[in-house]
Amino acid sequence: MLRLAIPDAEYADTLLQKLEATAGIAPAYKGFADLCLTTWRRGRVHQSTICGRNRKRRGDGIGRHTGLKIPRAVKRSCGFDPHPRHQMNFLYGNIVTPPVGFAPPQAWPEYGAVSDPPAICWREEVGSPESPGTRWSLWPIVFEEYIGDTEPDLVQSKKGALAYNRIVRWKRILRGDAPRGWRAFSKKTWAVDGFFPLPENGEYLPFWKKNARRDLGIWKKQFSEQTHTIEPITLAEYAEAYRRSIIARKVNQDRLHDLIRKLELPIVQKNTVLWGVKNIQTKEIVAGTAIIHSPTFKSSTHYAPFITPEGAKVYAATALMDHWFAEGVRRKEKFLVTANFWYQGQPKSWKGFSEFKSHFGWQYAAYPPILVRIVGGKFF
Repeated sequence: MLRLAIPDAEYADTLLQKLEATAGIAPAYKGFADLCLTTWRRGRVHQSTICGRNRKRRGDGIGRHTGLKIPRAVKRSCGFDPHPRHQMNFLYGNIVTPPVGFAPPQAWPEYGAVSDPPAICWREEVGSPESPGTRWSLWPIVFEEYIGDTEPDLVQSKKGALAYNRIVRWKRILRGDAPRGWRAFSKKTWAVDGFFPLPENGEYLPFWKKNARRDLGIWKKQFSEQTHTIEPITLAEYAEAYRRSIIARKVNQDRLHDLIRKLELPIVQKNTVLWGVKNIQTKEIVAGTAIIHSPTFKSSTHYAPFITPEGAKVYAATALMDHWFAEGVRRKEKFLVTANFWYQGQPKSWKGFSEFKSHFGWQYAAYPPILVRIVGGKFF
C-alpha cells in the first residue's frame, strides 16, 4: 500500500506546489496530491460548518481559494449542494444549468480525451458512450477518469492492460448526488466552461458585447480580404506560426504539443479543421485556431488558439471567433463550447484569454466537484 507522509502543513503546501509546478507530470499527480493532502488535513483538524458560518481552521480553505460560498466540511454522502446561497464568485457572468443535450468537450468521442494525460504516460480508453473514460499509468500509480452523469461501471473497468490498483475520478456534468462508495474530497468545481446555444435563425452577433462587434467591424472594413484572409492551413504551418506567437513567448508551447498529440488520433483528425489568418502579401500566418467538431453532440470547440503581434493589430482573434460561429451555423450545430475560464484558484495566465473570450455572449457552466474512490485491480 502506497503511503504519503506529510509532517506539517507548511511542508505539505510546499510539496503540493512543487508537484503542480512539475512540467508534464503535474496533471497526473495533482489530483493524487490533493487527495493525500486533504485526507491529512481532515485527520489533523476537525471542522464543522453551517451554511454561511464557517469556523476558521488551519490550512487553505476552499471558500478563500475558489470563491465557493459553501460548507468546507465534506459530508459522507455529499455531492453538490444546490442551495441558492451557494453561489460561485465568477467574474465573467452568471453560472447557469446547462440545457439538455449539452456535454463538455471531454465527453465527445471526436475530442480524443485519451490524448490528454501527459505524453510520458501509458494510456487506454475505458468506459461506455454514456460514461466515457481514460485510464493512464505513471508508474507506480494508475489513474482512471470518467466524465458524464452515468455512474462508471467499475466491474466492466476491470478489463484492460492497465487495470491495476488505481485512483478513479468521476467528473459529473449535472448530477449532484454521490452514490455509495464515492467521496468528494473537495467542494471545488472541476472546471467552468462557456457555451453558446446557436439561435435557429443563425443571428449570433446581437449576443456579443459591443466591443467585440466593434472589433469585428474594423476587421471587415479594413483588413478582411484586403490585407489578410482566413483559410484552412496545414499542421506544419500552424506549428510554425504558433512558435512565433505571443502565447509561445510569454507562456509555453504545451498546448501546441497537446494538439499535435490529439491529431494523431484518426477520429480527431477527421473532425478537426485548422484555420489561420494569413497576410495576403507575405503569406505569413498571424493567428490561428483548431476547431474540433462533434457530429455526435452537434457541438464544436476551439483548441490551442494563438495570435502574433501582427495579428493583434488587425483584430485577427475576433475574426477567427466570428469564423467559428459562422461555421457552427453552417454546420447546423447546437452548441459552441469554450473551455477553462479562469476562476479563483486557477493559473493567472488564464485571465487574459478568459477576459477576451467573455466578450462573445457565452453562458457559463460550473460542474459539480469530482468524486473519487480507490479501486483494486490486478498486480501483474
